[in-house]
Amino acid sequence: MPLRARVVALVPSLHVCCDHDEKDIVVDSRYYQRECFRPHVVAQLSSERLSAKTKWGTRPRRTAGEVVIARDAHGRPVIEALDEWDMARALGFIHAQERFFQMDLLRRISAGELAALFGSGLISHDESKAKFALRNHSRDILTRLPEQQRLRLEAYADGVNAGISALRSRPIPYLLLRQTPQSWLPEDSILVAFAKYFTLQDGFGNYEHTRLISKRYFPASLQQLLFTTPFRMESPLLGEAPQPASLPFPDAADWQAFVANTADLQANASFRQQEPYYSGSNSWAVSGAFTPHGLPILSNDMHLEQGLPSIWYRARLVFQRDGRSVDVSGVTLPGIPGVIVGATDQVAWGFTNSNIFTTSLIPLPDDLPVTTREVSIRVANSEDILTSVSYTEYGPVLSFQGDSQLYVLQWLALLPCGINLDLVDMEIANNVDEALAIAHRAGVPTQNFLVVDAEGNMAWTLIGGIADRTTNGFWQGRLPAEQYPSLINPESGLLWTANNRIALNEWLAVIGESRPAEDGRAFAIAEALHGSNQFDERDLLRIQLLNRTPVLDAWQTVLLEDLADSSDPQLIKLHARVAQWSGSAQADDVAHEIINRFRARFIQLLSSRIYGPLQTRYPHLNSWAANLETAAFHILQNRHQDWVAAEFGDGIREIYLSLLSYRSDLGVNTTKCTCNIRSHSQYHNWEDGSTPLRKAYPETPGHPTRN
Repeated sequence: MPLRARVVALVPSLHVCCDHDEKDIVVDSRYYQRECFRPHVVAQLSSERLSAKTKWGTRPRRTAGEVVIARDAHGRPVIEALDEWDMARALGFIHAQERFFQMDLLRRISAGELAALFGSGLISHDESKAKFALRNHSRDILTRLPEQQRLRLEAYADGVNAGISALRSRPIPYLLLRQTPQSWLPEDSILVAFAKYFTLQDGFGNYEHTRLISKRYFPASLQQLLFTTPFRMESPLLGEAPQPASLPFPDAADWQAFVANTADLQANASFRQQEPYYSGSNSWAVSGAFTPHGLPILSNDMHLEQGLPSIWYRARLVFQRDGRSVDVSGVTLPGIPGVIVGATDQVAWGFTNSNIFTTSLIPLPDDLPVTTREVSIRVANSEDILTSVSYTEYGPVLSFQGDSQLYVLQWLALLPCGINLDLVDMEIANNVDEALAIAHRAGVPTQNFLVVDAEGNMAWTLIGGIADRTTNGFWQGRLPAEQYPSLINPESGLLWTANNRIALNEWLAVIGESRPAEDGRAFAIAEALHGSNQFDERDLLRIQLLNRTPVLDAWQTVLLEDLADSSDPQLIKLHARVAQWSGSAQADDVAHEIINRFRARFIQLLSSRIYGPLQTRYPHLNSWAANLETAAFHILQNRHQDWVAAEFGDGIREIYLSLLSYRSDLGVNTTKCTCNIRSHSQYHNWEDGSTPLRKAYPETPGHPTRN
């Protein structure tokens, strides 16, 4: 059967399209013949040799088969194994040899065991994680997993430990820390999965608590502006975006009510702007009606926190499972024995963070039993310390500075179904229907899930848990699969997600929202998709490389309106520069810097006026729990109202002056920015000698591993 599912740009650092039934591979818009992907063998690890270093336990012995770990022409590992157990061992082996420190940090972050590696400076981190008891929770999950999943985790752990043992010396970080790598346990892979929950969701309840405190002090109209008013550039898959004219706006009485509610806090107000929550994952799919070959194409780039090495590890896994051949390519997460996002010859799938409702803070009922126990935290080069944690059957008990109320945290991650290994079943999915069934039972942080198949189908749904909130109070668990939202083969032939509000209809009440992206990426993607009636892989790559920033269009308009009547020579020059903005983010575009700075400073101004007083009593409050882009721009649009001018007018004028000092060379040399930004092609053209590493080590062979 010819392949009808393609996957483009699995990771942001390398844009790849693979079609196993054609002879070409598209990489960075250049064609490479299939022959360049023929592997050269760099290791041959027999099952007997790997297993001889570990105990088999309950794992059945199998006929000894050779495991081949190879590298294609771009450094991507290719594992060919007899079965999934040998594949898992081999993947664990190369993960350990190349990424063990990364894996170790991920498991320790979840378990609260960083102080044991780094010392007393990480005690507070470990204390914050102790309340979750995730190491014990991971052990419990391991015992409940289906045997096939548990055996894969055990085989992976065997391979990890074999990989570490085969190193000639400890990895450099352990030499610097004067520590010895600790053995990998099957439960550690579950801890790695929990680490991604902390990355992608609000596991400490801070955002939820900020909203609860806001409700105590904010009048209803201000609450609506901050938390429920839709973004002006909404691009949902489910439902229609509202008309801007229908949006309510607080009046002077509402603002005065807020000032009165916080009167005792205003005198000592001291605002601390927390680090904003940045998201940047994108995915979209086009049906075969738009492509020259009649095949659907899926595009996905997942943006998580930056780090060295890259969070993802690209690999191709070839093995036998359940009597069928598996050939799956994509990105793996070191610590997990399988492909997270990728493609087979039947399906291709991708993720973006969903930003739906995933946590709930419930005031601790007087009659709910609470268990308190002491937890020992190991500290490198020091005595262990004890910390006290309290928990209930529904979740840990949390307290927040300034708030006398105790809360129970409910979090999807802590449900019995929060973590499992069902995602790896994507490697044997035959079509979209089977992929959706896997998504609705998979235990992962809840993501937008796009999938296309070899039969020409395409679909969106949510993968991971959705809280069953059908009753007041504590959750009833996870929604059953038949109640999940899905969108299959839309009439438009287009699907897209970008961490935005995915639903603005009746589904919003079911899935909720938490920090949806308000940066216009979904709008820009939808605009690009609707702007053409034909796409190939290169076209989707160009969309991934778009640097247009439509979210700033409206901010530019406001800035030009306010500067138009100025007689100040410097402000006149500022107006001229802003008017020349190209509409994109470019390294040599000063106007983009100015407009984006204007937006950021006004958001900070609004945050300080609203949350500054509250932070004197509740220092942990995070203003980014609110939809600040929407609220700030809505207030700016109404800047001529008397109460807005009185409260924000001076601040706006100060921002204009700050823009002049921010670019002190306005009118002298505004043709270049000072930011050091390299283009996509510069970053990926390794052999031209332009990268710092290449300059430092000119003798390094070409084609490094690119993850």
